[in-house]
Amino acid sequence: MQADFFTLSKIGWMLVSPTAWIVWGVVLATIFLLVGWIRTAKVGLCGLSLLLVLTSFYPWGDMLLGKLENRFAAPALTEQIPDALIVLGGAEDMTVSLSHSGAEVGEAAERYLVAAQLARTFPETPVWVSGGSAALTMTDHAQVAAIHRRVMQVAGLPAEQVRIEQQSRNTAENMQNLSQVLPRDGYYLLITSAFHMPRAIGAARQQGLKLTPYPVDYRTESGAYRKLRFQPLSNWKNLELACREWLGLVVYYLTGKSPSIFPAPGNDADAKGDMR
Repeated sequence: MQADFFTLSKIGWMLVSPTAWIVWGVVLATIFLLVGWIRTAKVGLCGLSLLLVLTSFYPWGDMLLGKLENRFAAPALTEQIPDALIVLGGAEDMTVSLSHSGAEVGEAAERYLVAAQLARTFPETPVWVSGGSAALTMTDHAQVAAIHRRVMQVAGLPAEQVRIEQQSRNTAENMQNLSQVLPRDGYYLLITSAFHMPRAIGAARQQGLKLTPYPVDYRTESGAYRKLRFQPLSNWKNLELACREWLGLVVYYLTGKSPSIFPAPGNDADAKGDMR
């Protein structure tokens, strides 16, 4: 069933993402022109053009991402030593790393950097990096695990401090697999991108894991800096990311992979359905 969910979620997103809708809109308008439905094609192209202009000049995606990023705040570190630091994969660039025999990372590299910083603060605490290949066509989890190890080595962590969970392909599997190796009563810091934290915490709670969020990798500007300016690629990228994450929250809730649609700080028994 997990394999079916993973495959369906990947294919489904290819069909319903904002980028896909733009492509389908252009294709449909072209078909309408070819079959002589000129008026329908004109209406579709005008609507598509208006949508592209509106999203090119204003970062609507930042508004959607901001609500996700601000859901959980990083805790103030105390003298309590974490039993483990948990880093969710996804920051690695697998194909580029394999192409150049290196350890290449993308925009979410701060996950590794902050984990390494915390690991030096708590040198006796193991660092769990959870994540295998999330691609439909490349399924060699061992190769991804090797990239994780190389990144952590470059960050200066000793090999004996790093643990790898390499079978997970999505957030739900991250938490399911981690729940099998981590005691339930530990104090764990969860390090992942701020926009991804609500879904990650929801998936953890569904597996009975109590993790302390440590969000990193912020992508949005605050309202004071959010202005009209022509940045189409940047705006579309964040809009795509926001739509994927919000849709993921809904799907995880509906499929029983999260106890609430928008996980909040505290217990979801008290915050279930809270969209504030």
